[in-house]
Amino acid sequence: METASEQIPQKHICLGLLAHVDAGKTTLSEGLLYTGGTIRKIGRVDKQDAYLDMFAYERERGITIFSKQAVLTCGDVKITLLDTPGHVDFSAETERVLQVLDYAVLVISGADGVQGHTETLWRLLKDYRIPVFVFVNKMDQPGTERGKILQELQQRLSDAVIPYEDTARFREEAAMCKEEALEELQETGIAAKESQLSPYGVVAEKGYLAGSELFINGCLTIQDESSMLVAPSMQIEPHHRVLDACAAPGGKTTHIATFLEAEAGGRVTSLDIHAHKIKLINENAQRLHVADVVQAEKLDARQVAEEFPAETFDRILVDAPCSGLGLMRRKPDIKYHKTANDFQNLPKIQLEILESVAPTLKQWGIMVYSTCTITPEENQEVVAAFLAKHPEFEKIEIVANENVQAVVKEQELVLYPHQYMTDGFFICCMRKVSSNEVK
Repeated sequence: METASEQIPQKHICLGLLAHVDAGKTTLSEGLLYTGGTIRKIGRVDKQDAYLDMFAYERERGITIFSKQAVLTCGDVKITLLDTPGHVDFSAETERVLQVLDYAVLVISGADGVQGHTETLWRLLKDYRIPVFVFVNKMDQPGTERGKILQELQQRLSDAVIPYEDTARFREEAAMCKEEALEELQETGIAAKESQLSPYGVVAEKGYLAGSELFINGCLTIQDESSMLVAPSMQIEPHHRVLDACAAPGGKTTHIATFLEAEAGGRVTSLDIHAHKIKLINENAQRLHVADVVQAEKLDARQVAEEFPAETFDRILVDAPCSGLGLMRRKPDIKYHKTANDFQNLPKIQLEILESVAPTLKQWGIMVYSTCTITPEENQEVVAAFLAKHPEFEKIEIVANENVQAVVKEQELVLYPHQYMTDGFFICCMRKVSSNEVK
């Protein structure tokens, strides 16, 4: 015989649904109520039979005017669901509900992105200190891209917005947001501030980061701000197979890995020509708790086409060997070790790598070419030469924040050290629009 404690939910929460107009909030609420067993048929706004649209004039106009409530259960949790108006004219009704909420779901249309009213709702939820789940709806509509939506959420709402995956890594990321990392660093005597270029970065102005508990425990790693821009520009999804063709020492590989999920089939294959550098990549992956999605291999990037089948990878990074002149801010002697032959030979090697990896990219996949130099011969001219020979590729916009976009020209990012006190850096993103070369 079941006991009363087994029959009665052990926990009760009050959950609010908030959204801008036409975000799909009603569709979500109907789905929740149907899944929870409260209703036996899913209603629709256009059919005027949505469960929580109780008044005739709401059904006729197809909008929510008054807040409503319904009850559903999920396991041993009893949920009181409070549906709120999405139209800005009825925002006072929405705010009235916030006082009783334990949690909120903020619904956003993937096709429309973050609206002005969305930002208002976010500020209200922050003021009331309500934990928020962001639900992005309508991701099946044309023009919606997961990476771009996530970037917009982090820029316009908060850089603490992180994609949910049911894994230990998500829980680690959720527990260690940027603000908390800054606080912990400051408590240990390390002066740090938020990066103005990367939503994932903090900048240490004083102190020894590599000796911090956060570094030792694998909660952070050390990279220049410019290098932090590469992985987000690749628009990686959890299931993607990614190639990091010139990977050592592994900073970009491990950043790429944070966007991947082993359970979804995600994996980054990281290449280098030296065995001791492969060991370094693996050590970094272990320390940062991403070894489950990192596969390091000893291979010359110019031999990729010989070792991997055509259209193997969803994303490819060619962080090419280069003259390194972008590093002069912190390695001023580098200019004394370069010869004219270097500037003649390096573009040839860079093009050879691009030529080798290109066939292994899937149609509609993205290949990112980056260097830590500022010379056009190794950057813009290499890209132009590759595209002239490969019309199946085209340049695409670079996903980055407003500060970075200010230095993007002709879909190519060139950072100079004096602009933001970073390394000099170059990034260009190219999409493969055809599976075969166009003759």
